[in-house]
Amino acid sequence: MRRSRRFAVGDPQAPLSRFRELLDHHGLLDGSGSLADDVFLISVGDHFDYGSADERREAADSGLQLMSWLASHPPDQVVLIAGHHDLG
Repeated sequence: MRRSRRFAVGDPQAPLSRFRELLDHHGLLDGSGSLADDVFLISVGDHFDYGSADERREAADSGLQLMSWLASHPPDQVVLIAGHHDLG
């Protein structure tokens, strides 16, 4: 499949639900909630570090969910680039 629409997202720093809402708003998701077949997405780092100190556990859990969701797509559809907060 040719990925004719290419997008990059930097510092998502948001819960998976919000991240997917934004993608959906821009017409990047299919009917099942996955990336549309023609979409190629680069997600650039800092998936985990956001919110107040009280929200860090939730941010870490959501970051793992986000990374898992992104990684569930075919390897030619998503590129993940770790940010300095992700590596910490």
